[in-house]
Amino acid sequence: MRSLQYKIIPDRSILPAITSHYIILQPIELEIKTAYRRYVKTKGLPITPPLNTCNEQKDALIAAYENRPKAAKLEWIDLIYYNGLESCPFCGGDGARTIEHYLPKACYPEFSVFSLNLLPSCGSCNTKRNNINEYGAPTALLHPYFDKLLLSRISLYVDIKVEYGIPEFGPLLYDQDGLTEEEICRVDHHIDSSVDEITYFNKCRALFSEIRGRSMRWPTVAEFRKEVVSYEFYLCQKSGDYNSWRYAFYHGLNRLEDEDINVLVADVLGTQPT
Repeated sequence: MRSLQYKIIPDRSILPAITSHYIILQPIELEIKTAYRRYVKTKGLPITPPLNTCNEQKDALIAAYENRPKAAKLEWIDLIYYNGLESCPFCGGDGARTIEHYLPKACYPEFSVFSLNLLPSCGSCNTKRNNINEYGAPTALLHPYFDKLLLSRISLYVDIKVEYGIPEFGPLLYDQDGLTEEEICRVDHHIDSSVDEITYFNKCRALFSEIRGRSMRWPTVAEFRKEVVSYEFYLCQKSGDYNSWRYAFYHGLNRLEDEDINVLVADVLGTQPT
């Protein structure tokens, strides 16, 4: 769950190539251009009424996205897959191997090939959201381009509770101080709509196994905290993996007292042969 740096695509100058390739779109070219302008002005919020397109025009817009013909200058869409992201900007899970339509193409076909509406995401959260951000949605998802300021103020952590040596991984949390009720509502809605609980839980368990293995090298909790917990959290902050599940996991560990961390790794701490 993080912001992204927008790579400029001249959508409005590309539009004539699209309508030349899909002639049925020519009568609504000006309407599409106006809709693009409105999208930017409203920062992608699902408050703009969709264009009144006929079925053939809707099919043409969807086909333009799916086929990405060079004649329509849409080959740039494939480059979204090559994003270099270690985590999904929507949910924070591993990788970003699919393309998300922030405003769903089923409701807003006119934005099917609009660069500001196409974002990298992972398959699990993309599937979970489906068309939740459709026209009239009472609460909008966070937009990785337009909500950069709000996203920079959110620092996720896994709510880790320790009892009887068994960790309990709760939901993703964040410090709400300084946020308005509307901002909190949007962040909570975004997390609830994006995080696949099974995938998230499995990631937490895998990271827990990882830190137990790494703790074998360090004889004291203080050293383990410094060399693994704090260092990994630092790397997540500096590597651009902000608010990934890995970031949130180590942030959650970093919030624990030494005695709680000790309970998690005491039986394996410092057991690696020298």
